[in-house]
Amino acid sequence: MTDRATRITRLLAETRWATWGRLPLAGDASARRYERLVNPDTGESVILMDAPPENGDNVFARWGESHPQDTTKLYRAAIDVLVTLHRHKPPAGLQRLDPKAGPQMVGLVADWYAPGMDMSAIQTCLATTLRQFANGPYVLALRDYHAENLIWCPDLHGDARVGLLDFQDALLAHPVYDLVSLLRDARRDVDPRLRAEMIAYFTRESALNDGAVSSAFAAIGVQRNLRILGIFARLSLRDGKARYLDYMPRVWAHLLDDLRYPGLGELQDIVLRQLPEPNVATLARLRGADA
Repeated sequence: MTDRATRITRLLAETRWATWGRLPLAGDASARRYERLVNPDTGESVILMDAPPENGDNVFARWGESHPQDTTKLYRAAIDVLVTLHRHKPPAGLQRLDPKAGPQMVGLVADWYAPGMDMSAIQTCLATTLRQFANGPYVLALRDYHAENLIWCPDLHGDARVGLLDFQDALLAHPVYDLVSLLRDARRDVDPRLRAEMIAYFTRESALNDGAVSSAFAAIGVQRNLRILGIFARLSLRDGKARYLDYMPRVWAHLLDDLRYPGLGELQDIVLRQLPEPNVATLARLRGADA
């Protein structure tokens, strides 16, 4: 048994798939290798992909840096996957990101980013804002749908060109939720012209109303980025991962941009009046250092 095969066996031994059968599958044109894991009792199966570390540059983020001419193609392909996902019935048992759950999820701001802050006014106004979209369809949202979690497989075709990572926290949400995750990327800048083009492309391919997509994009962007401020603060203070603080100015800029959307004036006033910006003093505090 090769060293890599041994590592895979040890990995599986620590999971619920430890006793499942393993059947080799035909590979694609890359160096990746596949197995089908089968539950001997129920017949349920999953696919195991073994992607050697030297092929990590195939994530969208790295591929786009080395192949900038493919950027539009990558984002169109990512949106095509979303459109396809939204046409299928989502799995049962997923949490619904409704006007009640969305505001509750931004409570992390008061827990970590601005400890002790009274979030009630922000949460109440955000709930009112999100309620405008509550009657629309709820679709499968992978939640962390961004360039670090998408793998480009140029040798394949159609939606199969996009590999998906980190979707264990999937939930039910408005169709634009993952679009916001993709185009309001906390880790890298997305050109505003590309963002506008991709929003228009998603709107057209989804056959949704342009105004409804734009307004939902802004409102959900506010909800997501408020929560991300809390998450990144927690990663720094609790988990010692201060590198996430480097992304906060970008997250804050996304938040401000979405708050400027027509109709969000009241929410903008409340957020900017109560929430501290991630300036030098704030970031020093979140690093556990003196300003």
